[in-house]
Amino acid sequence: IYSSSKLSIDEEVYFENLMQLVEHYTTDADGLCTRLIKPKLMEGTVAAQDEFSRSGWALNMKDLKLLQIIGKGEFGDVMLGDYRGNKVAVKCIKNDATAQAFLAEASVMTQLRHSNLVQLLGVIVEEKSGLYIVTEYMAKGSLVDYLRSRGRSVLGAECLLKFSLDVCEAMEYLEANNFVHRDLAARNVLVSEDNIAKVSDFGLTKEASSTQDTGKLPVKWTAPEALRE
Repeated sequence: IYSSSKLSIDEEVYFENLMQLVEHYTTDADGLCTRLIKPKLMEGTVAAQDEFSRSGWALNMKDLKLLQIIGKGEFGDVMLGDYRGNKVAVKCIKNDATAQAFLAEASVMTQLRHSNLVQLLGVIVEEKSGLYIVTEYMAKGSLVDYLRSRGRSVLGAECLLKFSLDVCEAMEYLEANNFVHRDLAARNVLVSEDNIAKVSDFGLTKEASSTQDTGKLPVKWTAPEALRE
């Protein structure tokens, strides 16, 4: 039931979006005959693990060592890891309804490769422990924290211009490949050890031709023409 821009099953409890609805009924049946356990795959749909394996993006958990937490999010932790002797960043997502959104993000990342985009290294899907998205490690963290911790007295115009050009290169690549990021902000740009800025967080990215829309946009960072739509 869709009413007043909100979703409901019983017209008693309302949710802002479908993800919130699914998360609620995954943890509590709340009037349904059972909790939501896992999504039913459509006929012909390959399970996520098999799909990533078939396309060469599945990694072996035995090759990955999780070292320490370097970030926390609403749906899981980001950890520093070691994959076959190389430092990596690992998004650790518990295996529930929210994992589907991150699988979609990983799927987008498999189609992208550019020196100014955070590179996906692979995905691990574990039935019991959850989902692990493994990417290159960006030692200096998010651009917003990098700028705030140093200030204008440390970062000159040349450095700031370089970061701007890095981001522009990434966005030009996405546009050339018919992708719209839709969540570009300094918090979603990461800085490498050698001061290269790379765009990350493709959770809201979609193909330009897609008619699907999550209804979520970062208002503060969104272009006026996008808000008009």
